[in-house]
Amino acid sequence: MIFKTEQDTYNFGNLDTVKRIGIKVSGGADSAGVSYMIFKTIHKQNLDVEIVIITTDHTDKPYQRIFSKKVITWLQHEFPSVKVIAHVTNDTGSMDYSDAQDVVLDKAYNEFKIERHYNGITQNPPREISEQFEDESIGEFDDTRFGKFAQWNGDNSHPGYRPFINTDKQGVASIYKQYNLLDTLFLETRSCEEVTLDFSKHCGKCWYCKEREWGFGKLD
Repeated sequence: MIFKTEQDTYNFGNLDTVKRIGIKVSGGADSAGVSYMIFKTIHKQNLDVEIVIITTDHTDKPYQRIFSKKVITWLQHEFPSVKVIAHVTNDTGSMDYSDAQDVVLDKAYNEFKIERHYNGITQNPPREISEQFEDESIGEFDDTRFGKFAQWNGDNSHPGYRPFINTDKQGVASIYKQYNLLDTLFLETRSCEEVTLDFSKHCGKCWYCKEREWGFGKLD
């Protein structure tokens, strides 16, 4: 299937060429949006594709396992024909979050023999907005998420597709609006990066909360 927003086109037409894929699911709105497009494509086209979910929990704010499970539970209820064969997880421990993600990704390729993986990395809002959020918020943002990038990652050992790499949160929100997900799937996600063990609400103060509210017009 092909999905479109004003910002880009997201083509999942080649899912019929693989038997097993991985999806990096953090519990956030971006990876949930990518997962929705994959599940919908597999279900609608009746494809024989197995999915391995890949999640890293951040030791200081370990919401990722909780909310990734909520997202996948919702998707499996919506698309019951889609086969999720494993949910591979790890913790950051003393590692950087991206390094810990690489470790669990290796496991998905080596132990579960996935053929490619998908992730929900997005563009930042325009630089002036991103910097304004940084001035107003707790914490920092990822300054590398500006520019034009290939959706395919070019890594032959860990081939991956990044549908939203040139799409910001407002573009992601347009997918949610097109498919009436704002009052359903969106409510299962969390984008807050506050250091906490209380996941009952978004803090509204961190950079990622401000990005979420800018993109979707609301936090919850």
